[in-house]
Amino acid sequence: MKKWTLFALMGMLLLPSNVVLAEERYQDTQGHWAEEAIAAWSNRKVLNGYNGFFRPNDTVTRGEMAVILNNIMAYQQKGENTFSDLDENFYTEPILKAAQAGTLVGDGSSV
Repeated sequence: MKKWTLFALMGMLLLPSNVVLAEERYQDTQGHWAEEAIAAWSNRKVLNGYNGFFRPNDTVTRGEMAVILNNIMAYQQKGENTFSDLDENFYTEPILKAAQAGTLVGDGSSV
C-alpha cells in the first residue's frame, strides 16, 4: 500500500498539464524547469510557497512531504505523537496523520 501511494504521487507529478500558471506567482520559479508543474500543483493546493517564494531547488523535508501527502490524501485521523524529534510546527499534524495512516513510519522515537 505504501509503495502504491508513492508511485501514484510520482505519477501525478509527472503528468503533463495544460494549467494556467499559478494564481500565486512565486518570485523564484520563472524560467525554472519545473515552473509549469509547480504552478499546476500550487493551483490544486497540493504545493505551497513561502512568503512569495517556492524555493524550487531546496530539498523537500519530511515535514514538507507529510504536508504534500496530506494535501493529496486528506487524511482524517491523527495519531498520538510518539516521536521524540517532532516539535510543534506547520508539519506536526500532517506527520501525525501520515503516521497514523502508515504512510510515514518511524523507528519508534523519530520519523
